[in-house]
Amino acid sequence: MVNQTVVNFPGTEAVYSPQAELIGLRNALQERDALIRQLVSELVKVNQQNRTLNAQVSLSTSQEAAHDQIGALQAQNAYLEGNIHDLEKQLEAARISFEEHRAALQSENQYLKANIHQLETQVKGSREEIDAREAGLRALLGKIQTLSDNNRQLEHHLNEVPELYRRKFTERMNPVAEKIQGIQSENYRLQLEMQGMAQKLLAVQEVLGKPMLPAPAPEEPQQTAGLLADLFGEMETSSPSVLSH
Repeated sequence: MVNQTVVNFPGTEAVYSPQAELIGLRNALQERDALIRQLVSELVKVNQQNRTLNAQVSLSTSQEAAHDQIGALQAQNAYLEGNIHDLEKQLEAARISFEEHRAALQSENQYLKANIHQLETQVKGSREEIDAREAGLRALLGKIQTLSDNNRQLEHHLNEVPELYRRKFTERMNPVAEKIQGIQSENYRLQLEMQGMAQKLLAVQEVLGKPMLPAPAPEEPQQTAGLLADLFGEMETSSPSVLSH
């Protein structure tokens, strides 16, 4: 609503003036602007108050929710503390069990190390004994090989000895057989002569009438082959060292 302004000059009646109306309108606009600014300021204050109230209301609501959340968190915290306490107990029991197990393992490890050292000593002694036995066995095998070679050589010589023995014996006995044959012939001749002399002695005995010795009977000469066979049999039972003479 626009207020109309009437300008009254002294000693005159009121006269309508457009300029005065414009000034009035301008003043009214200024007043309205001031009022609008005041209203805006009041609206701003109201908005601020509303925001403060809303913040207070939301804060109270948030406080209640936070209180509920704090209760839930406290309950959860108590539950977690209980779990942590149980876990600490389990951890302590596990640590004690681990220490006991580690001590048992260390004791067993020391025992095993002692047994391993003892076994290594035994293995070393057994290995040395085996090496010594293998060396002795190799030496024994060498001796056995040498003896086997000597035995084969001796068997070869022994296989050759009878034939060599017979050959040597035959070579050496041929002159002996000839001598024996000559001796037997001479012996037979001498026996014949002795028989003739004995007969002559008997004749003389008969003439003289005195007893005389009986005349020996002549012996037949033995066969040279039989004598050689007997001699060969006797020499076979003797030592083969006869060949070296």
